Amino acid sequence: MTLAACVAHDSALRPIQTPTAFAAAVQRFLDDKGGYCLGKPDWPRQVTDVDRRKHKPDALQMPVLERLGVVAGAPVGADSTAVEYALTAAGLKFYVDYPATSVAATALAQPRPGDLCVAHLRVLKVTKWTPVEVADGTATTMVSYTYAVSKAAPWTDDPDFRKVFPLVAQILSSGNQLEMMLPLQWTGRAWVAAVPAY
Repeated sequence: MTLAACVAHDSALRPIQTPTAFAAAVQRFLDDKGGYCLGKPDWPRQVTDVDRRKHKPDALQMPVLERLGVVAGAPVGADSTAVEYALTAAGLKFYVDYPATSVAATALAQPRPGDLCVAHLRVLKVTKWTPVEVADGTATTMVSYTYAVSKAAPWTDDPDFRKVFPLVAQILSSGNQLEMMLPLQWTGRAWVAAVPAY
């Protein structure tokens, strides 16, 4: 291999530390994830009296989503106070199916079938990143970025929705001000997310 070829090869493998390179990796992750999601992959979902007494998230959130037409509830049995909630046709429009074999399937986490995603996020600016660290031959960094929200579900503006999904409300309301972080790792050619998108 000539000296010029060696230099070119070394440059290709060396981690590119620019806002553009980091932003591209973050955007790929956001696109793969399908947007900002509620962390509710499994449907239908059941709410029991115990859930209501303990004020569990689904017990608070499902009635609100039902009023908004996203889910529909039905009694589990004639003598049961449990309610099973399923996505309606309107709700299914915001359900993102993930590939049957995901990145998570090869890691510790189990693959998820999908998720209910309420908005798309677009990277506005990479604001900072940590010094690149190399462990076991893999270069990693933590990137901070701001984002813009687009294509939000119309019902995310509902006050009751924002009350029972406070983190979602914060994310949707603070796009160009709130910073999010994502760990990245270098493949030898490009940065990719160091966590599965799903």
